[in-house]
Amino acid sequence: EARRRGDGTAALVADTRAYGLFREVVTTADGLDRDPEMRRLAALAEYDAADRALRGLGDAERGRTGFEKTLSRLSVLGDESELAPLRHAALVDLGRLALARTDDPAAGVADAKRRLAAASVLPTSERDPRYPRARIRLLEAAIGLRSADAAEAERARRDLVVQAAGTEGDEPRWRELADDAKAELARVPPPPR
Repeated sequence: EARRRGDGTAALVADTRAYGLFREVVTTADGLDRDPEMRRLAALAEYDAADRALRGLGDAERGRTGFEKTLSRLSVLGDESELAPLRHAALVDLGRLALARTDDPAAGVADAKRRLAAASVLPTSERDPRYPRARIRLLEAAIGLRSADAAEAERARRDLVVQAAGTEGDEPRWRELADDAKAELARVPPPPR
């Protein structure tokens, strides 16, 4: 909320503190990893730490590492359907991070498509499946924005503009989705006319 109020310093302090607390939970849960509930808690805290690193602290590499560790932790837990939303979120975030590659953009797009395919087949255990679908749509549009086909790229741009408007609601996760759409639009400027 501090970021929404325009208080960047308070937001940074809060995000740094949240990141540290999530890391503490991971460390504590890892010490009790014989308990399946502690392994689940560690996976959730790993994701939350990665999310704070990426969105709150602007640290893409720590975010990427944390999302990869989240998937690794989830793979040990098996194919539990209640964990599908966490897998889904980590895959979508990793797909978006792959698109930010500057060393090999084509490889980044290929990686993002692979992450999108994996996230798209996951069952959702949420009562309202609109949010997971919206995250998939965001990644699809972000990939489409990089298309060599000008018409496809323009359709993707228009979709991201709609998503950036944040018409779904004022809930934090919907505001975050709108912010992510804005970030994708900023990352790939429109072609010159």
